[in-house]
Amino acid sequence: MGSKSYAMIQQGSIGAITEAGPEERRFFVEEAAGTTRFKTRKTEALRKIKATKQNLLRLDDLLLEIQRQMGSLKRQAAKARRFKKIQARARAVDIRLNLLRYDAQSQHLEETEKLLEELKNTGDSQVSSIKKMDAAIEEIKLQRQDKNQRISDQKSKRFELQRTKLIACPAKSRPWKPPKRS
Repeated sequence: MGSKSYAMIQQGSIGAITEAGPEERRFFVEEAAGTTRFKTRKTEALRKIKATKQNLLRLDDLLLEIQRQMGSLKRQAAKARRFKKIQARARAVDIRLNLLRYDAQSQHLEETEKLLEELKNTGDSQVSSIKKMDAAIEEIKLQRQDKNQRISDQKSKRFELQRTKLIACPAKSRPWKPPKRS
């Protein structure tokens, strides 16, 4: 229906209009005038505005909550950055300490190897010295044995010589005196 259109009213509806209360009559008049659709649009627009206001209130609450959480998150992020820095420093210190330990162990190993080599060389030189001493001892033993043999030979020659003197000169039997050494 509209303001420029003809309105047809059903039979029995006129009685309903006359018996209707002021609100219902207003509704019928507005419908006949064609303003109902504008009112409907207005109420729909008002409902949307109300919903938008409620959404804006919820957004404000969410913003407040997010801002509160952002402060906490910023503190947590700062703590996490500090932790990462400390962890990186600890890792660097640990690496440096392990390198120092490795260097110390390497140096100790080198010193031990040098000492072992020196001991081997000393052992080898001592073994060769002992062999030289053994050879010298053997040489001395041989010389001593040779001297003992010569002494024994000289004693036997002397004894033989004395015996031949005694046999050749029985009248002169004097006791034997060893020759004087000069």
